[in-house]
Amino acid sequence: MELVKSNLGDWSAVVRAWRIASWAGHAWGQIPVDNLVEVWNLCPSMAGFCEILPGYAIARGWILQGPAGWGVLRPEVAGNPYHQGLRVVVGTHSQMLADFYPEYTAVRYQHGERWAEVIVEGDSVIVKAEGVSAQPRDWARLARMIIVAHGLSHNSAEGVIESLRGMAGEDGLHEFERYAAMEGPEVFASPAVFAGAQ
Repeated sequence: MELVKSNLGDWSAVVRAWRIASWAGHAWGQIPVDNLVEVWNLCPSMAGFCEILPGYAIARGWILQGPAGWGVLRPEVAGNPYHQGLRVVVGTHSQMLADFYPEYTAVRYQHGERWAEVIVEGDSVIVKAEGVSAQPRDWARLARMIIVAHGLSHNSAEGVIESLRGMAGEDGLHEFERYAAMEGPEVFASPAVFAGAQ
């Protein structure tokens, strides 16, 4: 299906959010992107897309109720009425918040008082990286989210990893490398999980 009414920047934010939702196993992330085009064509705005998607997807049979219920049926609206984006929340305890705007992607990992945040413009240009008491694994987790959301090739992915490796510090390189190599949801596991497996 073809986009009939769209600002391509807005649509690219939807696609980035969908990639993370797909990676995280959210119900709406399992809908083929061509079907999402159909929903977007009905109401090409962030708020409209979030409002219409659940009911439309269920009515069309794209999302079925499973043993655990319906699952995550849509992203949330991020921003304000004048500058909207989409938010995808990932993790058992909602540790990862990923906000997708036409111009940039902002990903944040938080665990208690500890947090790290990265803002990316374009495909993979990191324009901001900051945190408080962030662990090396937190920076690796953010790298993985950026790689997934932007659908980066191996070379571009290496650039993101290299950019965030410096945030891990010299003492944290081993932990950073270990987590940066993880491609699935295990990236959210604590080091204790891996210590028990050895």
